[in-house]
Amino acid sequence: MQYFGSRQLDFIYIKATEGATHKDTLAAKHYSEAKKRDLTVGFYHFFSVQSSAKAQFQNYVSAAQAADLPPVIDFEHIAEKVKSEKQKKDVYAKLCALDSLMMQEYGKEPIIYTNPKDYLMFFKGNAKYAHRLWMPHGRNTLISQWGIGFDKYWIDFNIKTNGA
Repeated sequence: MQYFGSRQLDFIYIKATEGATHKDTLAAKHYSEAKKRDLTVGFYHFFSVQSSAKAQFQNYVSAAQAADLPPVIDFEHIAEKVKSEKQKKDVYAKLCALDSLMMQEYGKEPIIYTNPKDYLMFFKGNAKYAHRLWMPHGRNTLISQWGIGFDKYWIDFNIKTNGA
């Protein structure tokens, strides 16, 4: 068990990648520090509407280290970029393809982190993802998130819930 201030930490997700080319340069250091503290570790990928699912997948696989937790696809700030029903279908197909590639590679269903606007556009009433959504402030999802200010940093804390 690890503590951050008075908060008990059980697990941590570390950003690994974004889109087809960005790799978080501190991911390996964060992973090493988390493992030194006996934390359960996972990695997340920030989804891009501009990059193909295959390119995003290859970027993630090249950067994410051995993890204890399923991968996370951070799927947020997408709704404001979608201008047509066709574009919405294309973005959703790309998400499904990335999701499938990750499932095949890791043998675990990725968790999908999203926000309220994207939830309403892509996931509300969608049984495929209902049991593995992670959203800020609960909303009957797998993991509920809340944050606190700590010194000069904003820290997200998350609580595993029973889900919808």
